[in-house]
Amino acid sequence: MIVAEKTEKDIDETRSLYIPVSVRTQILFFCTTDLANVDPMYQYSLEWFINLFLSGASYILKSCQLILLFCEVTDWFSGIANAERAESVPQRIENINNYFTYSLYINVCRSLFEKHKLMFAFLLAIRLVFDNFPSFFISLGINQHKLPES
Repeated sequence: MIVAEKTEKDIDETRSLYIPVSVRTQILFFCTTDLANVDPMYQYSLEWFINLFLSGASYILKSCQLILLFCEVTDWFSGIANAERAESVPQRIENINNYFTYSLYINVCRSLFEKHKLMFAFLLAIRLVFDNFPSFFISLGINQHKLPES
């Protein structure tokens, strides 16, 4: 029983280290769902998003065996398992976040009209900046300079 409790504690601690990945992922998911407000054709399911997040080379190899024989489809490998490895957890988290953000952008842009690609990039950028620096946007409406006294 003691071993099980220690293992559970270790798993919980490790899982808590990856919370920044889940925060980034939920921001990206809601950016993709917001595209339906631009055009109803842009509707992405949670199942599609999860498959994109989790898909690795083994999933692609199973579904594209014939294509792999004739062409290079390494850009299809979009799962987080393909993110660059790292020695430290913070660096691994950064690698996963960067890899999945880019992978999602590439995959979503395949289905967007050309005129909406820049808007999607802007939406991603603003949401990610707001997540990292919320006080920046809050202070935009406040004049931080004092008026000279008369």
